[in-house]
Amino acid sequence: MNQPSLPRISRPAPADARQAENRRRLREFLRAIPRSEPEGRLELLGPENGQPARLVTRAELTEAIEQMRPRMRQVISLTLEEHYDRERVMAYLGIGLRTLEREQADGLDLLAELGTNR
Repeated sequence: MNQPSLPRISRPAPADARQAENRRRLREFLRAIPRSEPEGRLELLGPENGQPARLVTRAELTEAIEQMRPRMRQVISLTLEEHYDRERVMAYLGIGLRTLEREQADGLDLLAELGTNR
């Protein structure tokens, strides 16, 4: 005998999924919106479930990028803003793939925190 199916209850995204989503949003935004459009806005998810989403402007992101450590700043700028491929960035900076990936992920995480300290 078939029992009626219970409605699916969606579960909130865990912190890892929220972090990954914010990284994705930041990558797309930084690739699409140039520094010359400082009023462009991006909505980032709150760091934890139940915390509201927040808006950041391109100008705020640009300022935060300029405050990063030099290599992190170069990785973010070259890979996302200048659209260089990974091999070119690795050769230019003299770094390996794991270093490039770590610097980019750490930089995006710093940018995702923007707005939580306002």
